[in-house]
Amino acid sequence: LFFPNARYFVQQNEWDHWMKPETVASQDHLRQCVSPIESSGRVVLFSGEKALDSNLTLVPAPGHTPGHVTVGINSGGERAVIIGDASHHPLQLDHPDWSPSADVDPRQAATTRASLMDAAAADGRTWIAGHWPHPGMGRIVPLEGKRAFQAL
Repeated sequence: LFFPNARYFVQQNEWDHWMKPETVASQDHLRQCVSPIESSGRVVLFSGEKALDSNLTLVPAPGHTPGHVTVGINSGGERAVIIGDASHHPLQLDHPDWSPSADVDPRQAATTRASLMDAAAADGRTWIAGHWPHPGMGRIVPLEGKRAFQAL
């Protein structure tokens, strides 16, 4: 195991999606990387939101995969969201319906993306998008009836 003392929090529907016997049998990376974690007893399956502590919450963001989550951060009166695979490019600010081929459910992904962007624009939380070009961290703000990104 990479992190032998870690607990691995996984949405139940994400686990069910990837760990079907026929899926595991056909994908070496699941057998090599995920099966040992399962065998370790360190997997924590959950449904809905999951508070990891008073500052970090896993929040369902389905579409890219059935159990994809974002990480909500709330600390010192500030909020942020790590969006993971919910958005892959700033062009999706104006076109949340533009989905990469990796989105399992493009319609749901578009709905989730738009909702995340609207929530970030409404309350000013910091948007942390690892797939976006540098810097990928900033705020989504309304601008002339559209969404705009202000890098931090």
